[in-house]
Amino acid sequence: MLPFRKKRGKEGTPGSFTMAGLMHVDYQVSEKDFLQAQDLAMKKSPLWLMRWARLLFPLAGAAAVVFLAVAIVRDGFKINIIWGALIAFWLVSTPLWLRGTQKRLYAKARHFHGPMSLDTDDYGMRVTGDGVDSRMAWSHFANFYEDEHSFVIYQSSAIFHPIPKRMMSAEQVAELRECFKKNIGKV
Repeated sequence: MLPFRKKRGKEGTPGSFTMAGLMHVDYQVSEKDFLQAQDLAMKKSPLWLMRWARLLFPLAGAAAVVFLAVAIVRDGFKINIIWGALIAFWLVSTPLWLRGTQKRLYAKARHFHGPMSLDTDDYGMRVTGDGVDSRMAWSHFANFYEDEHSFVIYQSSAIFHPIPKRMMSAEQVAELRECFKKNIGKV
């Protein structure tokens, strides 16, 4: 259980609670932020197929197109080439349908479509937003990565939470990075 303290003052009402935090960050995940975080998550995924799919599938498709073109020139058109062409087209188009899938995923993830906040302390972090109030201990996170656009915090090899940097000051980004390094430990 994460520690909480009673919040009092101008904005707090008696009985409301806030996390005894080391840091507070307000942010919002736009579709662009989500897609950039997806790109980072794919680049850093522990699953090699996820890391290389965006590159290898189109290359394999292009190689199949060359192979099919040579076969057509050498042997003429045959009906079974259609199946090879469909597979080659599917492989070449992988980045396009993958991006479409990511956009649909963002559209369905309503909890990202509004203001969110992140509070951290020595025990974990709390993410709140429209329909979200989640407290997680640091031990529930496997690792984190960052690029110039965002942080991604992994709970497992397939589940991560994006935190865009665009609404943070340079000081907040540095503090959050240090907090993650200290508590999650993998970069």
